[in-house]
Amino acid sequence: MLKTLGAKRLRLAGIFSVEFLILGLVSGALGSVLATLFSRLLLSHLLDAEFHVEWPPLLITTALAALLAVGAGWLASLRILSQKPLEVLRDE
Repeated sequence: MLKTLGAKRLRLAGIFSVEFLILGLVSGALGSVLATLFSRLLLSHLLDAEFHVEWPPLLITTALAALLAVGAGWLASLRILSQKPLEVLRDE
């Protein structure tokens, strides 16, 4: 839609990158929180073991999820950015 209003390719690339990055960070953070909670439940209730949060793996996996989301988003969006706006709107 922004392309039909005259947005340049560089501006669209920036908008897409930020959007994909935010989606990846949110999904990575949510996955990390849920994995930590379930691990705590399993370790404390079923295995009677101590639970310790390891921050570096959580942060690394969240960052990797964000990078994966950016890459997957770009793979899905490259075709749209290379087409003219009218062609995209006709297909929709």
